[in-house]
Amino acid sequence: MIVLKKWNYQYSLFPKMGLVLERTTKGDKIFSTLYRTHYPKSKGIIGRQINYFIKKDGELLGIIGGSSPPLRYRKFSAYFDSQYTMLNWLNNNVFRLIVHEKNLGTQILKLFRQQIKIDYEEKYGDELVGLVTFVEPPRNGAIYRADNWTFLGMTQGRTCRRPGKEKQWSAGTQKLIFAIKLKKGR
Repeated sequence: MIVLKKWNYQYSLFPKMGLVLERTTKGDKIFSTLYRTHYPKSKGIIGRQINYFIKKDGELLGIIGGSSPPLRYRKFSAYFDSQYTMLNWLNNNVFRLIVHEKNLGTQILKLFRQQIKIDYEEKYGDELVGLVTFVEPPRNGAIYRADNWTFLGMTQGRTCRRPGKEKQWSAGTQKLIFAIKLKKGR
């Protein structure tokens, strides 16, 4: 049974468990605090984005969101059909749980995949065909593997800064890359 409460942006595919995603903005004080303490070096979320609180029976369990992926990333273009552009997939840029229960992560990813597809198409008018994510070691992406995401390889471990017109590359951390194709339709 799917419960959709469109106007207050709470969605549940697990009504017996009370698990819901509640839409929020990146500027929400609680969301922003959880995001910035999880990624203290982040410069914030840019581009297209949809963010959620993860709640169960009214209790905040964490946050999850999707935002525009890095530009011109060949591994994404190769994985997703070349007829699609970067407007057709999102980066799962944050997934932070503050409460841990067995199998909770995969249940949330399933709910997230289904709901963000609906919300993205309503908000931006483009079909969302997939999601990507980067996992920084020592994490190994087990939660994404359990949810049947495809391992695409490792990043080069380089970062780019643009203080002016010229790009400045420096050493960074190699990350694991995962992606998943979303089913057509709703």
